[in-house]
This record gives sequence, structure tokens and C-alpha cells, in this order.
Amino acid sequence: MVVAARPILWALERPAPVLRWEGETVTVESSDRPGAESLPGYKNLAPYTGNAVLLLALFWATPGIGTTRGLLTTLGALAVLVVFQGLHFALAVETFVATELSPTAHGRFFREAVSAGRYFFDVALKFALPLVIWGALAAMPRVHEVSGRGR
Repeated sequence: MVVAARPILWALERPAPVLRWEGETVTVESSDRPGAESLPGYKNLAPYTGNAVLLLALFWATPGIGTTRGLLTTLGALAVLVVFQGLHFALAVETFVATELSPTAHGRFFREAVSAGRYFFDVALKFALPLVIWGALAAMPRVHEVSGRGR
């Protein structure tokens, strides 16, 4: 997830904040404040990765998921989810950078846009996304298969 967040951060801001993974903590460093030792880190990434449990539970409850095609679909769904988890984490980092770390370097619109994006992920998209991915990749093809339209 942190690896997926890096290119998103690079696209949103130049120079991009640097993410350092040390043990269980991800710290954020910005060139605007080099050498800041008192920066808080993200010690618990479960709020960003916990929806993978819901996605896997949905896929494992789907009939026929034990086939090769089902396993590949599950892996593809996890890859899609990791990209969205990276986006969620990137928005969290950008919100921190734009509002706490270097607010003068960012305009009001940017600060509000990344904060709104993070809030949208935190409230709605975090748990709706696994359902949408499962519905698109597992449930709808299964419905078409059962109804005979998939032939």
C-alpha cells in the first residue's frame, strides 16, 4: 500500500513527501521541513488496509472461487484494492502535509480537495469499495453464468 501511494504522491506534489517505513511506523518527511525529528508517524495502517478482510471474505464466500479462474479473479481484485488503498493513504499523507506540515506551500482549494477526498474514503469508500469490486468481478459474472447469459 505504501508502495502504491508513492507514485500518487509524486503526481500530486513536487517535490513529493518522502515515506520511510521503519519497523511498523511510516514517517512522512517533506523538503519544506528537512530534518524535522518531531514529525508524527503512521503507526497503525489498519484503517487503510482493513477493508481487505471484507473483500477476501466476500470472495471466499462466492461459489466456484476455488478454481484457477476464481483465484486469479481474487488476486486481481486484491490488486485493484491495493491501488485504492494507496490512494487513500496518499490522500491522508497529503492532508497532513497540506494542513500541518507546510500549509503555506498549498492553496486553500488544494487543502480542501485533499481533505475532502480523505474524508470521503474514511466515511464511505473504505467499506463500499470491497463490495463494488466483488460485485463487478465475482457476483455479476456469476449471475450471468447462472442465468445462461454468459454463454
